[in-house]
Amino acid sequence: MGENIKQQFKKVLKVIQKYNSKEQIIKIINSTETQNSYNLLSILLFLINDYYENGTYINSIDSTEINGNGEINWDKTINESFAFISNNKPFYDELKTNITINDDNNYIQRLYECILTYASQILLKLDILELFDITPVNISEPTIEQGKKLTGQPGIESITKQYMYELAFNEFINEHNINNVENYFLFPTDNEIITDKGNVFLNMLKKIGLKAIKIKFIPANLLYDCYINNQSFDISKIIQI
Repeated sequence: MGENIKQQFKKVLKVIQKYNSKEQIIKIINSTETQNSYNLLSILLFLINDYYENGTYINSIDSTEINGNGEINWDKTINESFAFISNNKPFYDELKTNITINDDNNYIQRLYECILTYASQILLKLDILELFDITPVNISEPTIEQGKKLTGQPGIESITKQYMYELAFNEFINEHNINNVENYFLFPTDNEIITDKGNVFLNMLKKIGLKAIKIKFIPANLLYDCYINNQSFDISKIIQI
């Protein structure tokens, strides 16, 4: 695209943007009588512009600290601190004061920043950001692998369910004298090799003999090939890692 044509195209886009801004509507879905399609470009551009206007997602936690600079929380001070009585008046050596903490490790914030950075790099390669005069966003490591890690961390509910699945097979395991039982969380990955990502466990269940649940990342292409060719995946490949 010639520079002159590009500048004209940018001007046309600005006219369209200004016209659409009057409606205060994000057209996420393009609808016709026959089909619907998601307007992904509009969503990504909105998210990036919203970041520059309002900043990143912030999860604030209201808490208290001892003798801080915030407002005194008299309810917590009276109930949790020791009072010295002088002339029938209480004096507190430790005052509980309110404080607001930004949770920088919040799951939603990390996922939001990862998506923004990854989307920004894609739009940058396509010269779309330049057309809209948008500066690229670079606030996270935007790799696909990191995104999968963010969305692939087993929560307490998932861990509990996984242990329950194992307990459901107890009768079968005992009847067939199976001595070695391994429990796995399996996640797809864009990597070409099976990788070990550690393990998770619940202490209360570990005490009754249940071992930690292992976490493995399996190449998605490997699973696709097995499915397309009607083949079973060789589970020994996981155990060997």
